[in-house]
Amino acid sequence: MRLLGGISDGVKTMTAMKCVASLAVIAGWSFVTGKMCQGGRMLKSVVRVMAIVCSGMAGLVVMAKAAPVDYYLPEGGPYDQRVPTPEQYLGFEVGEWHLRPDQIEGYLKALVAAMPERARGEAIGRTYEQRALMQLVVAEEARLQNLDAVRQAHLAMGPVAKRPVVVNLGYSIHGNESSGANAAVMVAYWLVASEGEAAVAVRRDVVVLLDPLDPMFNPDGLARFAHWANTHRGAELVADANHREHREPWPSGRTNHYWFDLNRDWFSLVHPESRARVARFHTWRPNIMNDHHEMGTDKTFFFSRDLRPATIRPRRPRCMPCRSDWQTSMERRWIRWGHFTTRPKGMMIFLPAKGRCIRI
Repeated sequence: MRLLGGISDGVKTMTAMKCVASLAVIAGWSFVTGKMCQGGRMLKSVVRVMAIVCSGMAGLVVMAKAAPVDYYLPEGGPYDQRVPTPEQYLGFEVGEWHLRPDQIEGYLKALVAAMPERARGEAIGRTYEQRALMQLVVAEEARLQNLDAVRQAHLAMGPVAKRPVVVNLGYSIHGNESSGANAAVMVAYWLVASEGEAAVAVRRDVVVLLDPLDPMFNPDGLARFAHWANTHRGAELVADANHREHREPWPSGRTNHYWFDLNRDWFSLVHPESRARVARFHTWRPNIMNDHHEMGTDKTFFFSRDLRPATIRPRRPRCMPCRSDWQTSMERRWIRWGHFTTRPKGMMIFLPAKGRCIRI
């Protein structure tokens, strides 16, 4: 949210929810796949992942102030000390300042340098302003060393129990919906550095394609927004929505270099960010792909389960039931833990340009 500006505990919570939602996405699809495995190793791994997700969200309700990593992922460790924390690399905690694309890219490269056996950085394109679209690939060492063979086996659709789940996590396609990109840094740290049972299971059973810099699915917009918010914040934090820090001038950081909303370009693929993203999608064909948005500057975490199935099923009849089950389960947990959610009554469900409305 734009009020992320000199960042209050409330907005840190929004960023933390994005962190936990990312882990829940990994767990959610793995759970569906695990059921197909008749309760095999993958399902057991998913149960462990869901345990850390649940404990993490519960911790956020009671914490007012905490150490950087512990605030966002209270039960995420222990962590490998060879891997720098975001605070060690950036010089400040995630949430104190809006992260710029170059800072995010630099931290991802630091993760790869510290732990090349767990992560690989791959440039998949460039924006109009020549910012790299970098994707972080996280998996166990054996798969990283033979990644193309893993990809080919995945595309061949062999037995589910014999191939990893492929999950593509994307963040903040709108540059001024910045909690996603900020959360991506914490998610990347957990995936690479955590020695916890859940993280080990994820690296073993899942190939994670993390896009904080395709990340932003929109680095140019993020850079514009981060510059505005960081430039106009003061020593004392101000939550007033009318404060200059929170009042971006048109065209704002929502759009890309040419002021185009990239969440309206999934079908026509006019812009380089979209073309690179969709080309990468077809290269891997992940089991699930998601993008962490925000739903306005003054709304809470968005779930679309109230949308009538009849408006969606003609477009993607097979994925709707499992998506609805996962969303309903997560929403109930968050309400129980004291976090409010948003369920708007209407959206542009039939617009083919939006990523949520078309199977590419």
